[in-house]
Amino acid sequence: MSELSNLFNGLYSQFVLRDLFGKIMPGFLLIMSIAISLTSLPETNEYLKSMSGWMWVVTGGISWIGGFIIQSFGESIKLFRIFPKTLSYPEFFHKLIQFEILSKGIQVGQGSLERFVVIKEACGNSYIAIIIASLILLLNALFNKSQIIVINSFQLVLIICTILFSIYFLGRMHHEHTKRQDMFIDTFIDEAKQPK
Repeated sequence: MSELSNLFNGLYSQFVLRDLFGKIMPGFLLIMSIAISLTSLPETNEYLKSMSGWMWVVTGGISWIGGFIIQSFGESIKLFRIFPKTLSYPEFFHKLIQFEILSKGIQVGQGSLERFVVIKEACGNSYIAIIIASLILLLNALFNKSQIIVINSFQLVLIICTILFSIYFLGRMHHEHTKRQDMFIDTFIDEAKQPK
């Protein structure tokens, strides 16, 4: 059991989970929405099935870059926050440096902070990617009527509700974890400064 725990701690500490869930998955969603709008869902699906291992590596790299584009876009229009809006960059970095100094060698502190960051980035970039992908596919459906997939009213309502539900709750989780991350840093710093 300790090997499994060490594996997950290693994945967190080496930024693997942050990159996979916070950058690659949202970037892949964006790329797929573009691919579907340029070709079609069946063609995109067939191409994915035929991709070699090297093409998956290249797609993963492009998706990773796409994740940064999504995050930058989100930051520019205030949908994505690295820290709570009550803080400035100097205040946030001052707290972060204090945390890094005080948590040096303490796996619990560093691991816990990384979990907040992974969840914050995964939820933030995912909800923004869903918004962008939905807009791309909606515009494609409006201007390219030949690609519209015929679905019944119930399916349409279900898809719309699922998209709106995902956007709202992933966005909420992003903003909550931005605050929780800050609260965790403050609490850790306060506790670490207490006389032993």
